[in-house]
Amino acid sequence: MYHRAPTRPAAATWADYLLAAVIVAVALYAGGLVIIGQFIGDEVFGVLGFGPESAGITRGEALDYTTFIFGVLGAVIIGWMVLTFVVARGPLRRREPWAWNAVAASIGAWFVVDTGFSLAVGQVEHAVFNVGFLVPIAVALAALRREASAD
Repeated sequence: MYHRAPTRPAAATWADYLLAAVIVAVALYAGGLVIIGQFIGDEVFGVLGFGPESAGITRGEALDYTTFIFGVLGAVIIGWMVLTFVVARGPLRRREPWAWNAVAASIGAWFVVDTGFSLAVGQVEHAVFNVGFLVPIAVALAALRREASAD
């Protein structure tokens, strides 16, 4: 049976706020890739063990190119997070089932592909880094799913 979604948002819960906070944090991180990608690549990723220099990339054209790649990656992530934020703050907050499915499928696809690829090429540190983003999103989505099924 078709269940019509409420026309106005439900009262925001901690899960709504957690999901929004993580989305904003990911977008800010992506903005950092665009604005200071070389610094993030050299310093932040280097400390975490998967930066350009830890991969043997030294100064020069190769490092300049990785800066370009960080910028493009950051731009794509920002676009993805803008869409995810709009869905999370609108249809998902109204508990429209398609919105939960869309956000969960999007995050799940990213995690499986990015983490799987990272592991396949020996970048375990990056796979672990991904878990730091997945856990709070998964917690929020699980709580939102429970709320929706309780209605």
